[in-house]
Amino acid sequence: GGSIFVDTGWQFWVPEWEFERAPAVLPVERLTWTDYGMSDAYQLGRTTIAGQVKVDDFKPLTWEGQPWAVSGAEPGDVREWGEVVLSTDGRPLVVAGEYGEEGKVVWSGMNLVAHATYRGKNQEEIHLLHNLLGWLIEDESRGPAGQDPTVTRDHPDRVQFSLSTVPDGITWLYWREAFYPAWQAYLKTEDGERRELAIYRAGPGLMLMPIEGASGNALVELVWETPLVERMAALVSLMTLAALGVFLVDGALFGGKWFATIHKRFGWPSRGPKPRGSVEWLPDFTPE
Repeated sequence: GGSIFVDTGWQFWVPEWEFERAPAVLPVERLTWTDYGMSDAYQLGRTTIAGQVKVDDFKPLTWEGQPWAVSGAEPGDVREWGEVVLSTDGRPLVVAGEYGEEGKVVWSGMNLVAHATYRGKNQEEIHLLHNLLGWLIEDESRGPAGQDPTVTRDHPDRVQFSLSTVPDGITWLYWREAFYPAWQAYLKTEDGERRELAIYRAGPGLMLMPIEGASGNALVELVWETPLVERMAALVSLMTLAALGVFLVDGALFGGKWFATIHKRFGWPSRGPKPRGSVEWLPDFTPE
């Protein structure tokens, strides 16, 4: 009864980018890591899922002047319950279908999120991604989908999402940002309530935040809260830098008098061997 989005196009992140026999939950039977040249010949398949998307405006399958590698499948690899949503030259790039009694699966082999935002956002590819996720999570019992949030980021450590007309039930906020435990999310509602939200790792460089119990306008704050260990380390570094500055100023202006006084009061005697013998000054020597 669940819905999943699987992208095996991450060569260095997803070990499953190549399968001789893919898991039954994927709508394709096998996968091969390959490339399709620098193709821009895209075709839409099941438009009821893809929606009205202009594939002619998609970016070609290129990366830094080289072909964009994909976790690819052949047309004959699509399972009976899967339907091709997007392909290039007839070879599937995105396949979706209903799995089991109520399950839904979308598979992508092209790293769709990264391709849509590589060297600038491609609105049509983002539109396709939006439609795919909307098909996955659509539920008539939850009412209409909410509007896209207004994003404000005045500081790297703080992001604000202004949500209007939040639907009843659970709303999922999908954000492209690397997941770290230091990130904290908070929900502010119209009645002044502020509570913490859960954050889930949703893939490489992606986070997912469920919003529940909000209606009307709402504000979500994503804040980086520096861990205590890092704050203590920064304090120690600052104190060390200050001590070094005092030491340099004392040596340059006062001949080390401050440091000698501090060492005399708080220092400790050396535990090494004490020097023995005496020191005699040599007489002045003037070469002839």
